[in-house]
Amino acid sequence: MRKSNLKFLALRLCSLFILSLFPMVSVAAIVTVDKDMIRYRVDTQKMQAEVYGLSNSSASVHNLVLPDFLEYNGKQVPVTSICNNAFYGKPLTGSLTIGNQIKTIGYRAFYQCTGLTGSLTIGDSVTSIGEYAFFECSGFSGSLTIGNSLKKIEKYTFCDCHGFTGPLVIGKSVQSIGEFAFADCWNMTGSLIIPNSVETIDRCAFMDCNDLTGELVIPASVTSIGDDCFDSCNKISSLTISSSNTQINYFAFTRTGIQTVTCLGTTPPPCIYQENKDYIFSKEVYSKPLYVPKESINLYRTATEWKKFENISQLPIKATGIEIDKHDLSLFVGNEVTLKATLTPEDTTDKIEWSVNDGSQNVISVDQNGRVKALEVGSAVITISAGSVSTTCYVTVMPIVVTSISLNRQTIDAEIGAEYQLVASVLPADATNKDVEWATSDDKVATVNNTGLVNILDKGLCIITATTTDGSNLSATCRIDVSSAVNGINNDSNSKESVVTDNGTIRILNKGSETIVKIYSMQGALIKETIQDVIKGFPSGLYIVTAGTNCYKIKL
Repeated sequence: MRKSNLKFLALRLCSLFILSLFPMVSVAAIVTVDKDMIRYRVDTQKMQAEVYGLSNSSASVHNLVLPDFLEYNGKQVPVTSICNNAFYGKPLTGSLTIGNQIKTIGYRAFYQCTGLTGSLTIGDSVTSIGEYAFFECSGFSGSLTIGNSLKKIEKYTFCDCHGFTGPLVIGKSVQSIGEFAFADCWNMTGSLIIPNSVETIDRCAFMDCNDLTGELVIPASVTSIGDDCFDSCNKISSLTISSSNTQINYFAFTRTGIQTVTCLGTTPPPCIYQENKDYIFSKEVYSKPLYVPKESINLYRTATEWKKFENISQLPIKATGIEIDKHDLSLFVGNEVTLKATLTPEDTTDKIEWSVNDGSQNVISVDQNGRVKALEVGSAVITISAGSVSTTCYVTVMPIVVTSISLNRQTIDAEIGAEYQLVASVLPADATNKDVEWATSDDKVATVNNTGLVNILDKGLCIITATTTDGSNLSATCRIDVSSAVNGINNDSNSKESVVTDNGTIRILNKGSETIVKIYSMQGALIKETIQDVIKGFPSGLYIVTAGTNCYKIKL
């Protein structure tokens, strides 16, 4: 009995000694807190909370908001995580807002939450998302944005979230994208931008994302592209692979819309086949252009996979600058001039294109050699572009103004009732506006219409003036003198010949057989010359008739 007590005492002392060698370790206390239909687990030692799920597993929550902080015992406790399976298959509807303190989103946290809608933003606080976290959340209908702290997108994380209709934005810290991570997100739109931080893209990661468009650039940081990775991304139009060190697995780019492939590496990127899986691209892509460094063309022509391309050419050399000899140009209507454009670098493969801005094509024209023609008065802008660079030339088209004006007659000794046609001549012959305005100084003596036809009304003097309308303000005049004489010619009562008229017929009485008869207009123009003494066929009006040396004024 005594021996036994001694043994017990020795064991107790040994235990106390061992405990004295180690500090006391307290066990964390986990407390459950329900608030706003959400259940949280609070670590009272670390004073941080985890989203556990719904407080009522059968409840439906609309517009779920996971807060930054949870109030516990009068203190604000940060909500830092969402546990595994937290909302697995739960009837969540509307939008999802993830708090800015959350660092981890657990495995299958929102698995098959098909009622969630709108855009989804994973904030910069999130450093970890578990596999299948948003698998089959097909109701999301906006964009997907992944913050800049996440380094790995696990497999199936957003697989079959085919409701997303906006662009996908991947954070700048992501290093790996797991298999099927975004597979079947077939309504995502816009160009896919892969950050320079990404090193691996696993198999089928973007398979069936068939609304992604434009150019796909694989940055130099990527060392591996898994099989079927971009299969059925059939609206991607071009592909650029930046590094020779990117290993590409079979079927990586099958059933795409790729029209051009560009490889920047001087050695062909390695391509990995398996039995009966001996191609990277769909067969129709091999007839599209493959652009590679000039010095590497022969290497690509003999390399696995790349030798299948029928058209391997040197990389396009993009223009970095463009200059023209004139940025402002003034022309007269009808003038032509040729502009000269220079590209930098000189060996660029980009071509110069010339165009007139919309709405100005009636003012000027320009051909693809830079030849500009002025068509009508106004202003226009020519755009000269090559690849992604461009410049402009502003063009002003001015009218060709009249420098002189003259009339066909400067004076007229007129008769009442007569008409005279004045003609204005303007120089230069190619003046833009040759129109003139006609005016009379005394409309009781003579009038003039808009074609220069003068009508004599009464005796007196007046001036007919023609004035240019193009702004040059030049004019020319004709003096009209109306008296009883007919161009200074009087009827001679002593002449043996006489002239009579009857119903439009002119008769010369007592005319010698060889006497010549001439009939003139009141403007002095010879109309007819004859030896007949009966003359017909003249319209009504005033005329001058000469018979030998005698002159007569007649009226028909």
